[in-house]
Amino acid sequence: MTLKSGAELIVETVLENGGETVVGFIGHSTHEIADAVKKSELGKTVVNPATELGGVHILNGYNYVKDRAAAVGMWHTVGNLLLHAGMMEARSGRIPSVHIGFNSDSRLAGRREACQQVPWQSFNNIALSTTRVERHDKIGEHIHNAFRVAEGHPAGPAYLDIPFDMGIDRIDSRAIVPRGANRVDRPASASFEDVIETARKLVAAKNPIIIAGGGVARSKGGEALRQLAELAGIPIVTSSNGSGVVSELHPLVIGMAGFCGWKSANKLIDQADFALVLGSRLSDWGIAQGYCVRLPEIVHVDTDPGVPGSFYFTHLSVRADAKSFAEQLISILPHTPGFQAVPYETRENVKKAGELKKSWLAEVEEKGRADTIPASMWRVMAELRKVMRPDDLLVTDIGNHTLQMLAGVPQQKPRRIVSSQGEGILGCGFPMAIGAQLAEPHNKVFLGTGDGALFYHFNELRVAMEHKLPIVCIVFNNGAYGANHQLMGYRYQSPSWCDFTNPKWVDIFKAFGANGETIGQCSDIAGALERAINSKTPYCIEVPVTKSEGLASDDVGGIGPKLLIKGREIPVDTEGSLLPGENLLKKE
Repeated sequence: MTLKSGAELIVETVLENGGETVVGFIGHSTHEIADAVKKSELGKTVVNPATELGGVHILNGYNYVKDRAAAVGMWHTVGNLLLHAGMMEARSGRIPSVHIGFNSDSRLAGRREACQQVPWQSFNNIALSTTRVERHDKIGEHIHNAFRVAEGHPAGPAYLDIPFDMGIDRIDSRAIVPRGANRVDRPASASFEDVIETARKLVAAKNPIIIAGGGVARSKGGEALRQLAELAGIPIVTSSNGSGVVSELHPLVIGMAGFCGWKSANKLIDQADFALVLGSRLSDWGIAQGYCVRLPEIVHVDTDPGVPGSFYFTHLSVRADAKSFAEQLISILPHTPGFQAVPYETRENVKKAGELKKSWLAEVEEKGRADTIPASMWRVMAELRKVMRPDDLLVTDIGNHTLQMLAGVPQQKPRRIVSSQGEGILGCGFPMAIGAQLAEPHNKVFLGTGDGALFYHFNELRVAMEHKLPIVCIVFNNGAYGANHQLMGYRYQSPSWCDFTNPKWVDIFKAFGANGETIGQCSDIAGALERAINSKTPYCIEVPVTKSEGLASDDVGGIGPKLLIKGREIPVDTEGSLLPGENLLKKE
């Protein structure tokens, strides 16, 4: 009989399911697992974050780029309670992740006097699955199932609660660890009737569009999407998660839509009479009625049956894989009555969409010529476009700079933009950049963050230095939470809670052993980027900017800023209920 500790069984099962690294926090409950990890293949790369929340963001960045639960979180008792925000991001952003939270001794479960006892049920409404491990011989099974859930459809976080004594106790290991990694089956192909109906709607529409989201990237459906768009002559817009699934240099890709999207994409959606939505949640801060754009008649295709109709009325909801559905349409469309096989370049709707894109890119180019200090964020992005390679990763935090970051560098490949694309969590950028760089050490990571956002997790610079991660960190410094400063200024004239005093960010980086410089004039930006790219350590480029540039401008397109600035009048009956049939967002 072979005896192994519970911690050894955990490590063995994680490795069996494709885990390749650990993000973990030390405490008395994690001593055994830390030692077991060190003695295994998982010990080659271990991330010890400054805080648990920073650690979850690191893990999210890593797994988003890998598109699987490659990094596993292992956390100490009460520190588990700091995981919630990051796990919410993983759920909304469909980032596969497995978290193992070690709890107090199983013999003390439920006792009031137990120290650092975590209410594990608090994860029930955040994780896709929450499991309390009650038996030693179920450890392997529960971890195996957690990977299955995390990498399923939809992907997201799975949480396991394990009393720390189970990690210490030694048991017979025979037949406990499930062998072989999970095979996650994709949903079945759409019905023939659904494909036929969608094809007919595409052919009948005068201004059809395709809205592509992260589901296209997860299904590896970019090539099928390109073929479909070219065959039918349909322009493509994307969510931020879907950016690059077809190169944004392609003439049919009109850009990224949403609150921080391209003006061309938002206008195109507003003009469309039919939209085929492939693998996008259409979230309320992405492509959503009430903030940015209005959608026409839609067919919504997603692997998660709970998504279609959650924000919009759908004329047809289809549970299917984005790639397989696109391939089905490609085979059906040529046989659909009314279909015309003509070069897409000759179609009038394509020409008009192309003009929108051309106009927006010309506007971006013009904005990028600004030569003022404080600098225009568009100028920074213009210089960044010159040095970024297609495989490089662009990480953006949440704030006044987000629009420029997302719209300023056309993406040629999927999953090259890393951000809080699910929940819009301020401050996640720096740790997510660390995770992205760990996941792809041979590609350059460029981070854009605001000064307010960087306050959250700049302490994770310790991790970046320990792992020798040469992240280029561009800090847009305006001494304020700039987006809120703008919006409150417009609506209430006198912003509150928005301004603060900054440290010298370059000095903070240098205190950790990194390097950096502050931009004195716009002509300095190109040289600073060159020095940052050649640096062997994290490099801070601090750029003074104004509080007036960013989300509250007209650059967004649609109605987003108007809603946030002016609010809206919602018709109600005498009891306070919404009046039936009222369109709350009428066209102006």
